[in-house]
Amino acid sequence: MKGMILLSAALLLLLINLSLKAQEENNWWNSSDWQKYNKDPLAKTLPRISVVGNKFINEKGETVLFRGVAISDPEWYPSLFKSFDNYELTEPGEFFKKAMHGKVQK
Repeated sequence: MKGMILLSAALLLLLINLSLKAQEENNWWNSSDWQKYNKDPLAKTLPRISVVGNKFINEKGETVLFRGVAISDPEWYPSLFKSFDNYELTEPGEFFKKAMHGKVQK
């Protein structure tokens, strides 16, 4: 039993050492390569959006409403699509579509 504990401790120390060594060799956060993406000239033409309370606002202080849906998991419930081949909507999908177009009464 004592041998198993010592072996486990030795393996843990080895893994920690390997992890630290890998971090030292691959310190991407100190590289200047990733910073080149901050120099996109189109980024200057986009309006600045901020969060105030529970709202998104633009530079003029007007509320901004984002419309759209991102589907990253086809198994997400409720399912919005019967088929992704022709994007046929389910009943919850039809409701969601109406809600995104502002056609649902409160």
